[in-house]
Amino acid sequence: TFQLPSQVVANAYLNVKISGAEEKFSKSRGNAIWVGEYLEEMEPDPLRYYLTAIAPESNRTAFEMTDFIQRNNSELLGALGNFVNRVVTFAQRYFDQAVPAAGNRSDRDRQHLARLSEAHTAVTELLETYRFKAALGEVMALARDANAYFNEKAPWAERKTDLAACGTTINLCLLTTRTLATLMAPFLPFSAARTARMLGLSEELPWADAVTELESGHAIGVPELLFRTYPPEGADTSEG
Repeated sequence: TFQLPSQVVANAYLNVKISGAEEKFSKSRGNAIWVGEYLEEMEPDPLRYYLTAIAPESNRTAFEMTDFIQRNNSELLGALGNFVNRVVTFAQRYFDQAVPAAGNRSDRDRQHLARLSEAHTAVTELLETYRFKAALGEVMALARDANAYFNEKAPWAERKTDLAACGTTINLCLLTTRTLATLMAPFLPFSAARTARMLGLSEELPWADAVTELESGHAIGVPELLFRTYPPEGADTSEG
């Protein structure tokens, strides 16, 4: 039998903004952005991120290179990439490149653990209703909360006074990294796969395992930078 569609996914127009002026993409005007040329100098995931973040789901929006670069540097690199790098590097340096024991979690730890499940549920529901921009927003909100948790717990200070408590913090931060890797996968598949490798996990990242605890002693990989800093011109790139 024929089943009628239950959802119609459609967007408004995506234009391009050049020198403050919004225009329609046009090959004849020479304002088109060719994906092949873009990929010669930049990574695919930042473009996937930006196009989702500005998706014209209900209103017309515009692609602006200045905004694209700013959001790559401040959001992808500054929030998401920064957290992953800090956590994996810390675990490699102070816990012999392995997951420390969960130990005795505080109320603050349990609050953050619950936040992971909340984010997983929210992103799942948003994806199932085709609200991709909002789903990506939830992923980035979790990345910001993760940085806030890391800064609040200050494992660099805990390490000097209570190594077990420091291990509890890093254990939960590594689990958070797993959650972020899984939730970012629909939007940033290449970065998600690299994060999985850093955690010593399969690149497949099963959705149901997003908040599954990492075993104490599980070997993690070598930290690497997820994203690069792009200069204002968007031409040359440098590691950052």
